[in-house]
Amino acid sequence: MRELSSIELARLEKELKPIEGSRLRKFYELGKDEFELYFYKGEQHVVYVKLLKTINLTSYASEHEEASMFVMQIRKRLENKIVEKIYQHGTDRVLIFDFSEFMLIFEMFGKGNLILVDNSFRIIAPYRRLEFKDRKIDYNEVYKFPASSSAGFVEKSEALEILKRLALEKKDEKLISISKTFDYGPLYIENAVTACNLKPSDKLGSISDEKLEELAERIASIKNSCMNGKAIMYINEHDYALEHIIKYNNSLENIKEYSTLSSLLDDFYLSERGKEEASEEAKRKEAIAKSIEQQKELIKKLEDEEKRYANIAKLILEHMDKLNLILSYAKSKKRFSIEELKQFENSVEIIGIDLKNKKIKVRIKEKE
Repeated sequence: MRELSSIELARLEKELKPIEGSRLRKFYELGKDEFELYFYKGEQHVVYVKLLKTINLTSYASEHEEASMFVMQIRKRLENKIVEKIYQHGTDRVLIFDFSEFMLIFEMFGKGNLILVDNSFRIIAPYRRLEFKDRKIDYNEVYKFPASSSAGFVEKSEALEILKRLALEKKDEKLISISKTFDYGPLYIENAVTACNLKPSDKLGSISDEKLEELAERIASIKNSCMNGKAIMYINEHDYALEHIIKYNNSLENIKEYSTLSSLLDDFYLSERGKEEASEEAKRKEAIAKSIEQQKELIKKLEDEEKRYANIAKLILEHMDKLNLILSYAKSKKRFSIEELKQFENSVEIIGIDLKNKKIKVRIKEKE
């Protein structure tokens, strides 16, 4: 499943604003890269976080893991504290929950990370300890935001200026490469390119000034459509977007519209998580059923062996006089042959003698 784009994180920031002024009641870790934050202000709001993928209000219940040291660090400093502000850092994929004295920084890029810092940005608890050439995420380090060279969310004039510059500087690169410069995400840039009857594979230097202007206008309109339009789930493509994507099937049977991106992502990820949990539960049940069958087979095998050994013991007891007679004769002789012992045969058959190890092998004949 794909990562959140910058414009989608901006939409989620807008949708999470009503939580500002709420108290953080509980913080849970659900599993790898997954968290839940319980806020209360007149009513409860639960925020589900899956690093890189989503940070949305949820209506799904989740099972919580035993608190790790990371979770305990956050609970110690943030439980019952008021989140005063929720905001995106510029147009980067970084979302900040500001509790005044402390901040939670959600990095929704790279490997994904969640960092607890104080109001001087000193790192108190990082989910992941990482080191880059220009910054280090570790205890007691000063947190630095990642360097960014993107243009952000731009108006038409600025978009056109950037496009003309790129057409000169990177004329041999593919048109889709502009998604590295504009902070909307490849899906939305490709959609803008397609809407202008251009191809993502077209060379930048081959685009006319007229088409560049049309593309600049289309790029500038992405922000408005994504921040205010419906959120759309594409069922067959197993994807979602904040505007109609031309390359996808936009028939009514294939799309499901939501008033908020948060509610879409709640269905998109949490229902999938429910399916995964159901699948895991089915696997567990299958494993348990298999184990039970194996235990039944083992019990039957042991019961059969028990019956077999019980029958053997019964036969030995029934023929103990004959066996003792054979043993007494053997003990009274230093050497003897199998033929000598055969005189005692009747219900007991002599089938072997091992004088060296002082063993006599017999077969007891069962009564017909």
